[in-house]
Amino acid sequence: MSKSDHTAGALVNQADTFKVAVDNSTLAAADFDVDVRSGFLPPEPPVARLPDGMGPWEDLFDWAKRIPLQLAGQIGQSTEKEARAWRAAVRNAPVVHIDVFGGDVRLLRRANLVLSFLAHMYIHSQPDVGQFEKDDSKITASPAKWSLWRDTIDGQRRADEMAGRYASTLPASIAVPLAESSRALGLPPVLTYATTVLWNWGLIDPAKGMVPENMKILETFTQTASERHFFLTSLLIELHGVKALSLMRDALNEAFAADELAMTRIAQYLDELADVIDKLCKVLADVRTDCDPAAFYWDIRPWFRAGDSTFAGSGAERRNGWRFEGVEEPEYQQALWTGPSAGQSTLIHAIDVFLDVDHSHTKLRHAKPGFQSAERNGDGTFMQRMQRYMPRLHREFLEHLCTDTAAEVVTAPARPGAEPESTDHPVRALVMQCLWAGDDHPLVCAYDKALSSLRRLRDEHMRVAVHYIVKQAKRPRVATSSAPGEQDEDKVKGTGGTDLVSFLSDCRKNTQNALLSGK
Repeated sequence: MSKSDHTAGALVNQADTFKVAVDNSTLAAADFDVDVRSGFLPPEPPVARLPDGMGPWEDLFDWAKRIPLQLAGQIGQSTEKEARAWRAAVRNAPVVHIDVFGGDVRLLRRANLVLSFLAHMYIHSQPDVGQFEKDDSKITASPAKWSLWRDTIDGQRRADEMAGRYASTLPASIAVPLAESSRALGLPPVLTYATTVLWNWGLIDPAKGMVPENMKILETFTQTASERHFFLTSLLIELHGVKALSLMRDALNEAFAADELAMTRIAQYLDELADVIDKLCKVLADVRTDCDPAAFYWDIRPWFRAGDSTFAGSGAERRNGWRFEGVEEPEYQQALWTGPSAGQSTLIHAIDVFLDVDHSHTKLRHAKPGFQSAERNGDGTFMQRMQRYMPRLHREFLEHLCTDTAAEVVTAPARPGAEPESTDHPVRALVMQCLWAGDDHPLVCAYDKALSSLRRLRDEHMRVAVHYIVKQAKRPRVATSSAPGEQDEDKVKGTGGTDLVSFLSDCRKNTQNALLSGK
């Protein structure tokens, strides 16, 4: 089948139609919604607002931002009553199905973004009556003083919310279209990296195009510079990563030739890839310029939490997860999905696959001196789980990248006296062959240079995580915030739900262990 026979970029709102034939000749195929100009970002700005008449969601979103909604119910604040009225309006809004979009994927993405934000706003703006505790010790009956005004509509709303009646439950007006749009896009029905980064941007000046200084973030929870810069950092990493995809494609094409000229070219591509990864590291480090750590930890990050960290009910009926009203599938009755995470970036997964970093600990690979792996498949399982939070076509892209290069090759020792290794990657196999000529072979040096750059990127990620999460978790809660802190400071969780420091450390070790020269 030729390239012209493919249904390039065909995306509609029925899951079965996402399956298309794949072109094995390229990494950047439209079949996977990967563009040679923009990578995993859409090649044109996402829709900034749904047209009128397509559901009440944009109006509810506007209202929430005007109040503005705050974490944990705004008890005693001037906006408390309006926030309750907003949540009541969400509960009473009509259910609108996604067929109103007529299969337009750009509208579908915008709807999924707005619905995801609304879901997290609705859940996390309710009073904190123990939703973040595994037991029901924080749940208290409504104070007697409220009985004087419970006969008013707003008084009853407050009593119901303080009794936890709506805790961790999404009304059908949000739950049904969120579930439908998420199924169509191949995403879990929660906020994801796609909805906070990939589909959440615009151009400051349309005439200047997609250049870093012309990019902006569309939607946030707090309307603050810190939150916008946090999302913008990931957006710019994706933009700079477009070059990485091109280099990986070119290197794989050369690897199948496997002659001397091909090795020279691959070494050049790997050198350039290392430079690109170093740029990503610089972009990540620059998150500190406009994102305040305390504001991020206490005022921004709590909005990201999803069903895996919230509870409802009491006693024997206490349960973990969100419940989706109007959605019958069992997994929506106790939805344990997690929130957005940088671990959901397809770009970083693709670089790992291309450089043959083994997070699953399943390959025959001799560990470097001092290397101590985590429990077998521990971090690999997390990386695999994060792929479930990518858009379906990006997930299929990674599967294609693995299978397109997969031809199990069990090699002899890379050098005399070394432990044997196995690889299913043509680039690493070539590099291992070159090790016989010595550690200073240009291809070996270029390969390890790229891995060293990736290791530095993970070092920087660790520093950022410690600065923004670990240190903040151990400091006193800021007086202006009502956000719940970490339940266990010794094992601070990432937004993806894993032991943060341990996971990042293991990822770095796995990258280090992929080095061939022993450096």
